[in-house]
Amino acid sequence: MKKSTIFTSFTLAAALLFMGTSAALAEISAEHAKEIALNHAGVHQGEVNMIKVERDFDHGIYEYEIEFWKNGTEYDYTINADTGAIIKQKQEMKYHHNTPINNGQMQGARISSQQATNIALSHANLTNDQIKFLSCKPKVDDGREIYDIKFWKGFTEYEYEIDALTGSILEMDID
Repeated sequence: MKKSTIFTSFTLAAALLFMGTSAALAEISAEHAKEIALNHAGVHQGEVNMIKVERDFDHGIYEYEIEFWKNGTEYDYTINADTGAIIKQKQEMKYHHNTPINNGQMQGARISSQQATNIALSHANLTNDQIKFLSCKPKVDDGREIYDIKFWKGFTEYEYEIDALTGSILEMDID
């Protein structure tokens, strides 16, 4: 092989390696990840407080973990840093009113388990026909009467906690 052929081959290989490396480094910005989370939650940045964005590497994937608060509700998002896809989302109401309890038992919930289930399904934009393994259990958590609702659509698990008095979604987690 001639020196010029070796040099050309080496240069071409180096260029391809650099292009592959730079393509692998192309990812969305932390600001863009924050916008994705806020848009999905349906809130504007001016409405939230304590927004936190951290870049992380988990299960072989670079991701952004985003946390923010609005009106006593904590929102947590995990966004794929390469694609901008939402990997995980969770929202949880952190403060609430006190409801009476009776030795850890529900005291006549204000909404029925079917109403609580309908609230969760409506929030997830699903119907009974689209899900499997529905579970709706009444319980008392931190002095509050709630319904703990779980169901699956395909390989996605949905978990909701619904306030038995008001029907408010206190917590939701989609994995």
